[in-house]
Amino acid sequence: MMRKYNKKEAGLTGLGFIFILLILAFFVALGLKLVPVYLEYYNVTTSLQSLVKEDSSELSSSQDIKALLNKRLGINDVTSVSDQNIAIEKAGDNTLVTVEYEVRKNFLGNVDIVVTFKDSVELAGS
Repeated sequence: MMRKYNKKEAGLTGLGFIFILLILAFFVALGLKLVPVYLEYYNVTTSLQSLVKEDSSELSSSQDIKALLNKRLGINDVTSVSDQNIAIEKAGDNTLVTVEYEVRKNFLGNVDIVVTFKDSVELAGS
């Protein structure tokens, strides 16, 4: 006596495959928009950190600090930061330099991605 097994094929359907491709395409598009933004933020933080290594006599005024920081941001091709995003506060002998800015990128249709950044560094003896 031969038994017949009721085998049902299991696997990914065409609709399931398209759904997975759509999810994958969504995250690839998201990554393509966000990776340049975070690379630019890395350039902002390295430019800020480089101010700490500068001789304090070269950074005697707020204008000198802004000019040097803007020069370094320009060299690193940072376009999202302007003078309005740079705050310089004196506290005794130390100076706190803060860069706070927002990047808005169009994602899909009328949906935007908004990323905000804030980083600061304390300069001793400026």
